[in-house]
Amino acid sequence: MEKVRVLIAEGNDELRTQCTQILRRQGINVIGEAADGQDALVKITRLKPGVVISDMHLAAVVAAVGVLGVLLLWDKLMGVLQNYLAYGMDDNGRFDIWRIGWKNFTDYPIFGAGFYNSFAYEGWQKDVYPYLYHNTVLQMAATGGVLLLGAYLYHRVTTVLLVVKQPSAGKTFLGICILGLISFSLLDVIFFNTYPTIIYSLMLLFMDRESVEAR
Repeated sequence: MEKVRVLIAEGNDELRTQCTQILRRQGINVIGEAADGQDALVKITRLKPGVVISDMHLAAVVAAVGVLGVLLLWDKLMGVLQNYLAYGMDDNGRFDIWRIGWKNFTDYPIFGAGFYNSFAYEGWQKDVYPYLYHNTVLQMAATGGVLLLGAYLYHRVTTVLLVVKQPSAGKTFLGICILGLISFSLLDVIFFNTYPTIIYSLMLLFMDRESVEAR
């Protein structure tokens, strides 16, 4: 089956390049780019694309790619869900870790106990990664005290404001995605892992860009 031929038409050079890169990473056949309407008409006539994406917001493209990703990874996502259902409410040692994290916070409430102090939990092994509590809020409190926890909560407030100020469909979609990450962060420290952090940062970047363009 022949891939759909896509032409990107967007006046912002950086935005156009980012869209092209994102779509090509997903295996979508982007056959060309156009910087303005006249250029787009010429390339549509010459290249004969099946789909033209024009004057779009990058967040909308990310939303489309996200839906495509869910469809492509549906079997794996269902496998993850089945594992959760199979293990049920088994805490897998989290309750013990949370108790240690709370104790470290109460022992060092202002500046926290740090990331690399000695803990009495046999499941931890010391390596290049810090000790993780599998709860982002507790991670902030135990390792950085009220100072780091306050900074994290301030960031959460600014995230909400970024979504609700000058709302759009793209920002709402990304806000829901971020809400999912925040909810999951109550069971793990995903914001300390590389790939979720990159995705989260891109979401914030796209929403901030929409806010700037809307001014």
